[in-house]
Amino acid sequence: LLAGLNRLWIMQHPSCRNDQETQDLIEQLQPFCSDHWNIDLRTAWHNVVAALETDPPQQLNQQKQHIHAAMAGSKITNNILGAAVTLCIMRSRFFENVIGEQALKSARAASKQAQRSGNILWQSVADGMLAHSYEVQGQRDESRREWEKATQEAKDAFAGS
Repeated sequence: LLAGLNRLWIMQHPSCRNDQETQDLIEQLQPFCSDHWNIDLRTAWHNVVAALETDPPQQLNQQKQHIHAAMAGSKITNNILGAAVTLCIMRSRFFENVIGEQALKSARAASKQAQRSGNILWQSVADGMLAHSYEVQGQRDESRREWEKATQEAKDAFAGS
C-alpha cells in the first residue's frame, strides 16, 4: 500500500505523468486504503489523493473531503507531521497565488505545524510556501526572511542525509 501511495506521488512529476494510470492506481488502492484499520495509513491516503492533479481535475468538494479526513486522522493519532503535511497540501490546493488574510493564515498554520513536527525538510517546504504567500501579498521583507529561513532549512535537511 505504501509503495502504491509513493507511486502516486511520483507519478505527479511531469516526466511520469499519466492520468489514466493514476486513475487506475487510485481505483486499485481505494478499497484497501480508505477504510484501513491503521489511521495513519488512511491519513496518508487522504493526503496523497487530495494532492493529486489529474485531467480531468478532482472536484473541489472531493479535495476538501480528503483534506478534512486527513486532518481528522492526524488529530486522532496526534500525528503532528501528518497535520503539517495536510496543512501544506491545503495551502497549495486552495491558496496558491491567492491574496488575502485567509491565504496567509493557511500558510502560517502550515509553517507553525511543521515547526512543531521537528521535521526540517517539511519546515523548509512550509516556510517556502509562507514566503511565497508573503510575496503574493506584497510583503517583500517578510517574504525575504522566510525564503532565507526555508533555504537554510533545506540545506540543513540535506546536509544530514
